[in-house]
Amino acid sequence: MRPFARRFLVVSIISLMGCGTHVADNPLHLPTAPNGRWQRIGTIMTGTSAEEYSVQEPTVIYDDAPTIFPDQSNVFKMWHTCGWSSGNVCYAESKDGVHFTRYNNGSPIISGVGRPFVLHIGATYYLYATREIDGLGWDRYESSDGISWTLTQSLALKVGGTAWENGLAAGNIFVWIEGKIWYTIYEARGSDHYWRVGLATSQDGISWVKYSGNPVISYPYCGGPEIHKVSGIYYFWGQCTQTGTVVTDIYRFHSRDLHAWTPDLIELSRATPDEGVGENNNGQVADPSMVEVNGTTFMYYDATRTQEPSAMNGGVHIKLAIAHMSLSSLVAAGAEVRASDPTTGSLPNP
Repeated sequence: MRPFARRFLVVSIISLMGCGTHVADNPLHLPTAPNGRWQRIGTIMTGTSAEEYSVQEPTVIYDDAPTIFPDQSNVFKMWHTCGWSSGNVCYAESKDGVHFTRYNNGSPIISGVGRPFVLHIGATYYLYATREIDGLGWDRYESSDGISWTLTQSLALKVGGTAWENGLAAGNIFVWIEGKIWYTIYEARGSDHYWRVGLATSQDGISWVKYSGNPVISYPYCGGPEIHKVSGIYYFWGQCTQTGTVVTDIYRFHSRDLHAWTPDLIELSRATPDEGVGENNNGQVADPSMVEVNGTTFMYYDATRTQEPSAMNGGVHIKLAIAHMSLSSLVAAGAEVRASDPTTGSLPNP
């Protein structure tokens, strides 16, 4: 959520439209996902006064070895940012993916960094996180239980260098492994205050080599990457906005090589007052985290109607939408929507 926050208030109003229509001020003429594809469950977590009424940027996995519910074989595990002017990492678990219990009453498990991304490989959890405001890169942590973490490398991946990521701010990150290669899609701010998305690879998840053709997605502002590979094709979900740095919806792109990305559709648009619809031009849905369990796809995401969170306006909170289909069915259905709309454009060059 933070990359499109109050510090750079150049805004654009985006209106929610229905199936077969388009979002206003949409130069790519992208279709929206059909009404009814996503069952909007609503808000599942809100922040406390100690957290400045802000919880956001979740990573959710479906995993064994629960901490909060030791009687369960598998649970939904969530790591998320708790805080606004300064971030920490908090943890929660859920038996059903809807009702979450926060660990230690919401006390942070890592202090001083936010925007956590977690992957579980073998017996080890890996977490990447950056400072919530103007972080210069991502630290890497390791854990055997997902609760107690050890810092293994400060600034394993740094932002800076070329102009597109030289705005001295690291955003959200997504990390995965294919074979023996680690991959990351990461978000960084340019010296022009635009947020864009880049690619890097690594042999160990610590020493990273950035792709020489970065940024790989720039539309003109995108972030909050969520990546899934389905039938040999990579899919990106993340928040984008056409002409501003605040108002965002959740878009979907696809790529065969992680270098060239094609926009598919607007997967989830702002729809309710707590997302800014009908009230102001500072609302967002952003930072999706998606997990498929038993043929159902869960999308967790941030929502806010303002860039000044408070108890009165609902703060920044985490919401859930559910598609009663697998990820593979979801992307296939999205491809059908895009193919049915001949006005859909292509991504401008970064």
